[in-house]
Amino acid sequence: MKRFLTAGATALTLSLVTGCAGGVLPSGGDDGASGGGDGLPYGASKEEFQEALSDMDPVTLTFQASNSPTTPTADKERAWAEAIEEWSDGKITMDVVHGQPIASYGEVTTAVADGRIDIGLEIPIYEPAEYPAINDLVRLSSTGGSGATLPEMVNVAANQDVAWNTPEIIEDYESKGVSVLVPVEFEYANTLMCSSPVRTMPELKGKSIRAGSSSDVTITESLGATPVSMDYTEVYEGLQRSVVDCVMGGLKIGTQFGYFEVAPEVTNPQSGAFGRNPTSVIAGGTWDTLPLAAQQLIFDRLDIYLHGHYTTSTDFNVNAVDAINEQGGGFHTLDDASQSALEEAKGELRDEVAESSALDGAELTTDLDAALEKWRSVALDLGMEEFDDWAEVHSYIEENGDIDPQEFVDEVSSQLYSQHRPE
Repeated sequence: MKRFLTAGATALTLSLVTGCAGGVLPSGGDDGASGGGDGLPYGASKEEFQEALSDMDPVTLTFQASNSPTTPTADKERAWAEAIEEWSDGKITMDVVHGQPIASYGEVTTAVADGRIDIGLEIPIYEPAEYPAINDLVRLSSTGGSGATLPEMVNVAANQDVAWNTPEIIEDYESKGVSVLVPVEFEYANTLMCSSPVRTMPELKGKSIRAGSSSDVTITESLGATPVSMDYTEVYEGLQRSVVDCVMGGLKIGTQFGYFEVAPEVTNPQSGAFGRNPTSVIAGGTWDTLPLAAQQLIFDRLDIYLHGHYTTSTDFNVNAVDAINEQGGGFHTLDDASQSALEEAKGELRDEVAESSALDGAELTTDLDAALEKWRSVALDLGMEEFDDWAEVHSYIEENGDIDPQEFVDEVSSQLYSQHRPE
């Protein structure tokens, strides 16, 4: 039986996907620079950062984070904030707020640009026309394989690699007057969460499916179903009242919002993915006036945030298995005809990217394919092996404890994020 194993990390010197690297470019200060001062090299210690910031006036940054303060996602956000405060010796405090009290998703970028929020979590698919290059990457998100742990970890890293090294994607945010901390953070693969089992084209025909992105719409229509636009906070009631029959989204979302209570039948493709949806972390306001070393500290401690993304996604998906079982639901797979229709839709999405006016679509597709291979090699070199399914992950964690992605995160940080830190 396959297992997820970790071995000692070796020095890896794989090249970046492209030669053109984007980076964090603060929008404030003289000539677009930060608040000034000397920076520190990547890998600087806590003591070195504390010494560099010893003369800094204390600041509080407003971080508008995820929707709920009581989920594992909020735990990772607070862990990042606490690490920043500790490494700055209390000079930087992050005021973490949840539930979008300042700006709704789709409007966070504007609030960061005008200084109401210093650091914000944005969902670019809510306003696809505002983020055309990012939307092209979303169209390709069904490209990579899906599965428990390994393929999803690889997809997250590969899409971030491509995003950081595609200037047009970084420009989607920088053109709006904000700095990029995390360009895209793709959730684990979407599934179909339905009130009754759907696997075949006759079962899918006419079903109302909540679709969160334009790519979701294309895929939903290819399966003979009807896409419905609905805020994710309204989906539970929509499923409960049969306004929609299914929702397309990650198991994490299903767990977080209790969808499995009303939609415990989960369908996945035979291979590949329905797609994935990203969030982004952006900065502005007080961030623009921080000393360079302070910006670097916040950026470097994103390793805490990235580690939390992997662990919380795994936790959510494992919890989904429990929730589905409790409701008497189950996991299903598309039949051959439905899978064929999905493949056609994925081909249409790739064709749309190839004809993109926002960037070189052929190059983006090639870069993503290369990045997926690159980060799969990284994972395998670290001794990571794939589980057969999420039920197997569930059993493994019950017997052995949590899966620690630290070595993989270290490689993402050192190979990728270190190349894009403020300078």
